[in-house]
Amino acid sequence: MTFHVHHIGVAACDVERTLAFYETLFDGRREPLGGHMLVVAGELRVAVVPLRDDDPRGHAAGLHVAVALPTSARQDVEQRLRALGAPHEPARSSLYVRDPDGLTLELVFT
Repeated sequence: MTFHVHHIGVAACDVERTLAFYETLFDGRREPLGGHMLVVAGELRVAVVPLRDDDPRGHAAGLHVAVALPTSARQDVEQRLRALGAPHEPARSSLYVRDPDGLTLELVFT
């Protein structure tokens, strides 16, 4: 049996703000999926859903999503992060950034 990740789901306090963040960061486009909106960029699909009242708040730094990007895209991605006003931290071949709701993204340049 072969498996693959269909999409990554993130909970957002402000769905529009979070959609715009992922759209800008990954130069993606929006597509509907079962009542939610996805940001699609290449084979990456991020579903942004409203945070529920009973959802836990905050994310531990160890809980993260790692996304592979070509090394040639690093300068463009860093420019997008600056345009978003998103603080980011370099670590070897990666950049770490948090989305508007605090989820850590590891952008791995390969």
